[in-house]
Amino acid sequence: MNKSYYVLEPFLTEEERNSLLEHLKETDWHRHKSSKTGKLSPLHLRRAKFRNCEKAWVMKMEPNAIQEMHIDEKGIDRETLIIYPLTDNYAPIVTNDGSTDQPAIVNTQQPHAVYNNNNVRLNLQIPLPCDFEDLFNKDHHVWNKIKELCTQ
Repeated sequence: MNKSYYVLEPFLTEEERNSLLEHLKETDWHRHKSSKTGKLSPLHLRRAKFRNCEKAWVMKMEPNAIQEMHIDEKGIDRETLIIYPLTDNYAPIVTNDGSTDQPAIVNTQQPHAVYNNNNVRLNLQIPLPCDFEDLFNKDHHVWNKIKELCTQ
């Protein structure tokens, strides 16, 4: 595991994926605003129902949108996220440790960016109640939540 992300085995069923893709038909997206600059970002968010998760979101980026390298604000319950790609031809998340277009646990306290391609990019995001560094301890209680999510 590097300090920016940890790749997970795919765990969504096709039915779950198709259900989450239905969000693309909706128009009531919340446009993200940078907490540091106050500028609107290219990220669009909606709450999503997913299994027994208390908090889950779908995040959308329009074709060719760019989210430059940044670090998320600490203390907004997004320091450590499971990010699960939903759309085909999914543009990877880019970090100083490499990039991935696979389901992953992402450390948003490390620099990361997305340079989207010609497709709408949609993912499921599930916040984890821990700092990313806690995941280096395989006995940390959050691994139970991760295993529960990944084995249903």
